[in-house]
Amino acid sequence: MALVDEFAKHGIHATPLDEENARPTLRVLIEKWDPGSKSARGFLSVFGLGGLAEGEIVVDVEVASEKGEPAIEGKAQSSVDNTADGALRAVAELIASMVATGSATSKRPPEAHHTGYP
Repeated sequence: MALVDEFAKHGIHATPLDEENARPTLRVLIEKWDPGSKSARGFLSVFGLGGLAEGEIVVDVEVASEKGEPAIEGKAQSSVDNTADGALRAVAELIASMVATGSATSKRPPEAHHTGYP
């Protein structure tokens, strides 16, 4: 699981919970999933316009403190260019970074295709 792997890179142990009465400390909700068109990206890239067929993923993130109070609230966004897996991994990396730093603000440069924001 990409999110668990990214947490491990930050030294954070994560366990997915699927029990009915579980009290998770991290809630991730996919608000938008648009994979774009891989075939259109391939065709348009010949003309340098592959970005016109990119998709997008936007994820709402809430992290609760040990007391169950909201600690971090934000969103993670990534463009879907070559593979959906790459976009999902980028979003997982942003979420893990949010939890590790305690901030919903991304440290990535503005030109990056992946962002975290409050």
